[in-house]
Amino acid sequence: MSNLQVYFLGDKYSIPEELREFVGYLHDFEKINNEIIPLLTKQISKKEFTGGADVDFEYFKSPLSKIGKKVIAKLAKQNIFDVTINDVVYNNKGYIQLYNICDETMQEMVNILLNAMETWIDGYDNAYSSAASNITGTGVSIWTNSLSRAMIYSALEASTLKKQANKADKQFGDAMRALSTNVNDTQEKRKTDLLINKYYPKVAEALSLFVSEMMEYYISKLDQHGIFDYSKVKGYDLQRSSDLLKNITLVSDKTKLLKEAFTYCPYNPDVYNVALENGLADIPTFETAKYFMQDRILTDAIYNFIRENINNYSLIDLPLEILAMYNHQEKETLYEEMQKEIYITKILSLLEKQKNKIENEQSILHNYEDEIKKLEADVHFCYYLIPISIIVFAISSPLTIWSWNNSSHGELGLAILFFFFISLVSIICCILGIQSIINSKDKLRLARLNLKKHKNSIKA
Repeated sequence: MSNLQVYFLGDKYSIPEELREFVGYLHDFEKINNEIIPLLTKQISKKEFTGGADVDFEYFKSPLSKIGKKVIAKLAKQNIFDVTINDVVYNNKGYIQLYNICDETMQEMVNILLNAMETWIDGYDNAYSSAASNITGTGVSIWTNSLSRAMIYSALEASTLKKQANKADKQFGDAMRALSTNVNDTQEKRKTDLLINKYYPKVAEALSLFVSEMMEYYISKLDQHGIFDYSKVKGYDLQRSSDLLKNITLVSDKTKLLKEAFTYCPYNPDVYNVALENGLADIPTFETAKYFMQDRILTDAIYNFIRENINNYSLIDLPLEILAMYNHQEKETLYEEMQKEIYITKILSLLEKQKNKIENEQSILHNYEDEIKKLEADVHFCYYLIPISIIVFAISSPLTIWSWNNSSHGELGLAILFFFFISLVSIICCILGIQSIINSKDKLRLARLNLKKHKNSIKA
C-alpha cells in the first residue's frame, strides 16, 4: 500500500493507508468488546460473581470461546489456518487474568462465609476442578513490554470521546452506580465490598485486555502472512496523543499542540473535537476525521455543540457545514430541522413543567380538602360532646340526691364525692367542647379561605 495525503488544520500529512485499515480492525474488535461487557453488567445488576470451578467459569468460558472461534473463522477467510482456540482464547493474557480473579474471588468468598457455608464449601471442593488446564503462560499486566500490545490497548481505551460514546463503557458505569452498597449485615457488607472494589473492576479490566490481546494476535497473524504490514502503524500512539491534549489549557499556541497530538494519532477523535471546541476546525480537517472513520463518534459531539450554541450562528456555521457533510444533508435544511427540534423540545419541556405544576396544585387542593374534612369531623364531635356531658350531669344529679336520702352516715361522703366528680368531669367536657368548637371553626374558616384562594390562583 502507498501513503495518502490528508489535511489537518491547514497542513498536509503523508499517512500510510494501512492506518485506515488498522482503524477498521479496531472497530471490529470494539464490537467484540461491546458484545462481552454485558456478561459483567448482568452480574453487577444481580450482585453475582463467577468462581474458578469449571461449572462456574463456564459462564465466561463459553461465550469467550465462541468469540475465539469467530476470529479463527475470520482468519481462515484470509487463508490463515495455523491457529487454534488455545492461541486465540486460552493463552490470552486477558483470559488468564479473568480466570485468576474469578478463582481468587471464590476463595475470598469462602473465607468470608466459612462458618455459615461449611457444608456448601465441602460440596464445592468435591466438585472443584481447575479451569487452568486450558491455560498456559504467565503474566497478567495490561501494559506489557511490547509496544504494539500497549498501542492496541490504548487504541481501544485511551480516547475520552470514544469512552463517552461507547455503549459497553456506559453499561458498565451505569450498572456500578446502580449497585446498592447500603448493607447492614457484616458478612454481606464484606461480600459487597469485595465485589465492588475488586471483582467487578478487575473483571472489566480483564475483559478489555482479552479483546486487545485477541486483536494483537489477529493483526500479528495478518502481518506474518503478508496481508497487513503492521510495522507501518506501530509508531502511532493514541495514549500519548490524548495525554498531550490535556495540556490544551496550558499553552497559548493551541494549533501547534493539536498538530502534535494529531501526528501521534490521526484517528484520535478527541483531537478533532478539541479543535472544534477551540474554534480551529476546518472542512478538510473533518474530512480527514471521516477518512479515519471517526465521523460516527464526532457526529454526536458536533450535534451537541450546535444545540448548545444554536442562537449564535457565526459560532455554529462551520460545525453545521461539517455535520451536514457527515449526514449528507444541505446545511440550511439541517439548521432548520435542528431549530424545529430544539423548539419542540422546549415546548415539551414547558408542557412537562406545567403538568408537574398542575399535579402539585391538585395535591395541595386535596390536602386542603382533607384538612377541612378532618376539622368538620372534629367540630361535629364537639357538638355531640357538650350535650352528652349535660345529659350525664342531669342523670347523675337525681341519682346523687337519691343516694343522699337513702344512704347511711358512712355512705354519705361517697355520694357527695361521686356528685362532685361527675359535676367536675361534665363541666370540664363542656368547657373543652366549647373551646374545641371555637378553635376548630377558626381553623376550618382559615382552611376554607386558603382553599378558595388556591382555586382562584389556579384559575388565574
